[in-house]
Amino acid sequence: MSDAAHYRAEAQRMLDWAAASSDPEMARRWRRLAEDYTSLAEQLDTKATGRPSMLTAPVQRHPVQQQPTQQPQGKLGTDAQTKR
Repeated sequence: MSDAAHYRAEAQRMLDWAAASSDPEMARRWRRLAEDYTSLAEQLDTKATGRPSMLTAPVQRHPVQQQPTQQPQGKLGTDAQTKR
């Protein structure tokens, strides 16, 4: 089995797991892995044959950028607390 065929078999296995999953989030993750395996297979085929891929270029996934968190500010005292 060639490397590309191996990745295609893995992609099919991920799709099968997605179809069998009762959790929609896990099914989405399995399908995403299947897309990645298919993309790898296409890249290997392109390298081996020298022909461009029949699929569109893979979408670059960027990690979620974490938003800076604000530190909680202390509450100012009320007039009753400040009067002595």
